[in-house]
Amino acid sequence: MAEYRERTRQKARDYAMQYRIKQDNSRAWAYKNFYNFTVKEYEEMLEAQGGVCALCFKTETATKNGKIKRLAVDHCHNSNKVRGLLCMKCNTYLGKFNDDVAYFQRVIDYLLSNKE
Repeated sequence: MAEYRERTRQKARDYAMQYRIKQDNSRAWAYKNFYNFTVKEYEEMLEAQGGVCALCFKTETATKNGKIKRLAVDHCHNSNKVRGLLCMKCNTYLGKFNDDVAYFQRVIDYLLSNKE
């Protein structure tokens, strides 16, 4: 019985390792094909940003399957150039307003004009 449990545990460990490798390869493929960006560059950018969002300076709080998600790769939709790493909330805000600088300036003006 103990031998069976050990074999089963080892199978579970092997499966988990293969799953992690598959996920890492999938992430590497996506970074390279979508952003011409490597996992190493991601890690360097994450370290340069102190592990926080480039806009709000907070750590990611969004989760998937009970785990904190990685910061999203923010990029210019015209040039595809990577700009920084953003939390889901900031990345969503930028995306919803199509990186419209004039809109964001109006938001700033609105907030400043209504400041108490």
